[in-house]
Amino acid sequence: MKKSGLNIYDVAKRAGVAISTVSKYLNNAPYVSEKAKKKIQAAIDELNYVPNSVARSLAKQQTGYLGLLIPEINNPFYMDLVQAIETEAAGQGYYLLLANTNGNAEQELKLARDMGSRVDGIIFSSITNDSSKINQLLEEGNKLLMVSRHLTDVSADYVVIDGFAGAKMAVDHLIRLGHRKIGHIGGSQSIVQFQLRYAGFQESLRLHGIPERADWVVFGEPTIQMGFRLAVNLMSMKDRPTALFVGNDNMAMGVLEACDIYGWDVPNDLALVGFDNNSFSRLALVPLTTVDSRIVELGQLAVQVMLEKIRGEDNGVPKKVILPPSLVVRRSCGANPRNTPNPL
Repeated sequence: MKKSGLNIYDVAKRAGVAISTVSKYLNNAPYVSEKAKKKIQAAIDELNYVPNSVARSLAKQQTGYLGLLIPEINNPFYMDLVQAIETEAAGQGYYLLLANTNGNAEQELKLARDMGSRVDGIIFSSITNDSSKINQLLEEGNKLLMVSRHLTDVSADYVVIDGFAGAKMAVDHLIRLGHRKIGHIGGSQSIVQFQLRYAGFQESLRLHGIPERADWVVFGEPTIQMGFRLAVNLMSMKDRPTALFVGNDNMAMGVLEACDIYGWDVPNDLALVGFDNNSFSRLALVPLTTVDSRIVELGQLAVQVMLEKIRGEDNGVPKKVILPPSLVVRRSCGANPRNTPNPL
């Protein structure tokens, strides 16, 4: 039980350090030696002292909460991302306020404004493609960080995967397997990350001297239902692709479902590579070859970069973190996953 009347003066006296040193330690401020940290923690344990987190938050004019906005709560990618962000935030002593925008740009902006006064910073995977509106949120004093998606002309921090390199890696792999009739099912081209993935697809074809077939390239909302519909359209063609690079695993799940229902064999009739490596991809009807977008690291780094901003450790310069991808080979592409490291 907490002893009544105890405060940091008592902790400082027991530890034999300055009161300011105890304050820095409790607020995770820099410049506290390891020796002092051990003395202070020992004093806290001996006194059974419990810091008043509410008082500390008020003193720092901070809430101890981070906002998190995502466009699709039922998308396995965002389930994984939310878990990664929540775990890292909790480890840093922060709670999350989570909101689902349902892919609605206006709702996203409204939620960001509503959250602004209740959290210390907002992490979000933006559906909004109007950079002026995001910049307006920044001008209003909101601390923002974009994760997994970003806008190139917004002066906010972001943490993303290299979509161009990942897409090129995926298509290069299909070409190495002997495919030259390669199509692409991509996400909405209003989203920068899907633009980059399409560009990487194009670059791989160009470098290998393979013409792009416009009728084999289709775009839509990045959902299972859209992946299903677009796959049926492509595979119903008289002259159809033998391989597909799909812009995210969610759409690729729809492709696999269409192939299962209509009797197209994966990978013999159609080789398939997705993008994200979400937690469901290896559990698919046919385990999915996919580009690993390092979801856990995206979440961890998003929290770490945001906390640097909150603590004033960022020098006011937006941080742009672009993680390199890797390819996870499973059965859907037709290659032997045993010859590829880290098949899961």
